[in-house]
Amino acid sequence: MEQRLARWRATACTSAARDSAVYALDAVTGAPAWKRELGQRVTTGFAVIGRSICFATADSVIHRLDTRTGATVRDLMAGEMLAQRPAVLGDSLIYFRRLPVADLRRS
Repeated sequence: MEQRLARWRATACTSAARDSAVYALDAVTGAPAWKRELGQRVTTGFAVIGRSICFATADSVIHRLDTRTGATVRDLMAGEMLAQRPAVLGDSLIYFRRLPVADLRRS
């Protein structure tokens, strides 16, 4: 039975509101799995793509981390600080930018 559980064991990831780290817990035992210090506050929720999580930090970087190890899969510059969780469509990551009011009024 333990082998079957180990095969399906998942990782839960979280970050405190004013923290610059992402924490992962073993979803079965609740034991800490890893901690990843980013140096910047996490500004969005997490989006899951396969075995990785995506989120943004205050320095306008979208991070993609491996959920098993916390290792960087890829980092992307967003160009501005994001406040909403990225969305996932298949294997694609989608994020929305806020347009200045002046841009919204243009025809």
